[in-house]
Amino acid sequence: METGRVGQGGREFSRSHRDRSQIGRRGVGFGHALARQGKLAEAAPHFRQAAQLEPARRDALLELADLYQQNHQAAEALAIYREFPGDAVFEERAGELMLRNNQSTEAIPSLEQAYAKEPTEANRVALAMAYQFSGKGEKALPLFERAAAADPANFDIHMMYAAHCATPNNTLRQSINSRKASRSKPTTANLTDLLWLTSSTSRLKRPCLFSTGPPGPSPPISIST
Repeated sequence: METGRVGQGGREFSRSHRDRSQIGRRGVGFGHALARQGKLAEAAPHFRQAAQLEPARRDALLELADLYQQNHQAAEALAIYREFPGDAVFEERAGELMLRNNQSTEAIPSLEQAYAKEPTEANRVALAMAYQFSGKGEKALPLFERAAAADPANFDIHMMYAAHCATPNNTLRQSINSRKASRSKPTTANLTDLLWLTSSTSRLKRPCLFSTGPPGPSPPISIST
């Protein structure tokens, strides 16, 4: 008899969970439909309801934040990311958003958290850029070095690395914009020459070299407080 009640309770729980999941999916779908009609304010509650019905579906909030960003509502997107402090995914999104909006100094704590928990190439480069744009070139350099060593064929990373070496006084952003304006890509040999050329400036304390060796250990990150 007791076993029967336990079995029935398990089936009811499973059915309830399935129902909540279906309602959540429908809510997200309805939210997207409203967003396509330009009714993002009306769509937002449906995404939040989906996340409440099934907390594991935090993707619903990420989708809502993406819609806010597409609608140029950065403050609303950032507010969502701030609801999950310490979560690597949300911290990464927050840091990238602030970096994109020229809030480099404000982006550093989030990017440090993201890189400490998930030291991916994207997080490493984003953190290096935030350091550089904030005038903390000494912290950016080891990250650029590791990124360049980890991906010798990545032209953009090496251009950022070279620009850092040639322009330590926080003018990397201008160098990157100039790179985007150009459609030509140098050969590996030319890139090597470029890196040697930029490392020869008298402002540098040590050269930046085009490394093809294996990357060393990740530099320790001191989390900002």
